[in-house]
Amino acid sequence: TENAVLRRRLVLALADVGDPSLLAPGQALALAPELATKERLLLVRAPAWRPVTLAAQLAWFEREFERVRPLLPESVTSDIPSWFEGLCTRDGRRALADFLDDQRLPGTERSGAAALEAIEQCLALHDGRS
Repeated sequence: TENAVLRRRLVLALADVGDPSLLAPGQALALAPELATKERLLLVRAPAWRPVTLAAQLAWFEREFERVRPLLPESVTSDIPSWFEGLCTRDGRRALADFLDDQRLPGTERSGAAALEAIEQCLALHDGRS
């Protein structure tokens, strides 16, 4: 649609879902080359805002990395690890560490270490409460 307000609302509705099984339409749209950068970033990042969709979004991001990365602005590269620092499980930490090791995103060494540290702190907090 040409209506910018309606278009943004539609993109947000596809991006900010509370069920991992509902992510696929937004993920598919994020790969459309004609999509505006701000819209694509919203579709890629918003699922990382909710703990319930975070792991599924990382799995998709890793699986589609070769297709999605060229569609993102270079300026967000160093931020990518921070998108997933809410993964507060050992499996989540392992998945992010494996992704960072496999993809070797230039410029993410510091932000990758910070994201992994944030996950470790969350795990320590939860372990302390158990």
